Amino acid sequence: MAPPNPRIAELMSELETIAEIVAAARRNLSAGGFVDLAGLEDRVAQLCEALSTLPRADAGGFADSMASLVTDLDALSHAVRAQHNEWAERASESADAPDDETDDPGRAARAYGTKPPGRPS
Repeated sequence: MAPPNPRIAELMSELETIAEIVAAARRNLSAGGFVDLAGLEDRVAQLCEALSTLPRADAGGFADSMASLVTDLDALSHAVRAQHNEWAERASESADAPDDETDDPGRAARAYGTKPPGRPS
């Protein structure tokens, strides 16, 4: 019988860390916060590459965890898109709403102590 592959524990640990990052991002989004996913795609790609080099028998032990990670990543993707759409809608509504202060062409001129262009003194 072949000795256990020492990389398996390392790769399982990385998979668990990635799953924790995704779960934390989903929690943060559901609370209305921002998420920083910088580097996540690279970590997942590196994990997949490493798993592809394992013997089939060793890699098979990751199937359920990887399927769960894919499901969680899909849910995160939907949550990010939903938040983006919500913020875009809010920004659009805000841009369409009249704002007495920003509709005043002389406001900036008065703030800087100059007369508005095209107006008599």
